Amino acid sequence: MYVFGQTFAPARYRFSPIDPDSKGKEGGRVLRFRGTTGLPTSSFARSSQVVVPAQVLFPQEVGPPMSAKPQRARRISSPVVRPQIKAIPTILVAEDSADGREMMQMLLGLKGYQVLGAANGLEAVEVAIARRPDLILIDLQLPKLDGLGVTRNLRRHPKFRKTPIIIVSGHDPAKHRQPAIEAGCTDYLLKPIDFDRLDAILSTIVPLTR
Repeated sequence: MYVFGQTFAPARYRFSPIDPDSKGKEGGRVLRFRGTTGLPTSSFARSSQVVVPAQVLFPQEVGPPMSAKPQRARRISSPVVRPQIKAIPTILVAEDSADGREMMQMLLGLKGYQVLGAANGLEAVEVAIARRPDLILIDLQLPKLDGLGVTRNLRRHPKFRKTPIIIVSGHDPAKHRQPAIEAGCTDYLLKPIDFDRLDAILSTIVPLTR
C-alpha cells in the first residue's frame, strides 16, 4: 500500500474517525489508523491522520443495511388446467352365436370402442343395468328372453329410456322392423351386416373422439 510516499506491507487494519464532524479537503473524513500489524513502526504509522474522500467511504449507491431482513420472493401460482378426458363409448353386443358375438366384439374393439358381450336375453339385461352401455346391439332371437323382450324390460328403467338399442337380425325387416320399433328399438340392422351402414350408425350415435 502506498500512502504519502511510504510503502506499507499488507496488513490488517481498520479506520475510525477521530471526530465524526471533522472533515478534510473536498468533504473527506479525517481518519486514524488502528491495528497496525504489519505496518511500519514510524510515528506516522502509529498516529497519522489521513483524509479519505467521502465518496470512497460512503458511496451513494449501496445495498440495504445488513440488519434488514431479506425479502422473500412471492410465488405466483398459476392455475393448473387439466385437459378433459372423454370416456370411450361402450357397446353391448347380445348374440347367442359365440362366433358371431366374438366377431362383432373384435370388429368394434378394433375401431376403438369398449365392448361387452351377452349370450342370452337375461344376461343382456343384467349386463346393461350393471354397466350402462352407450349402445346396445341385440339379436332378435335370443334364448331365455328375445331381443324385443330385452328392449321392453330396459325401456321400463328411466336410465335406459334414451339408450340406443338396435336389433341385428337376419329376419326379414319388412315383417319384423315395425314390431321392433314399437317395442322401443332405435333401428333395425339386417344380417349379413352392411358395414357401411354400421359405420354410419356408429358415427351418428356413438362417435369416437380422435
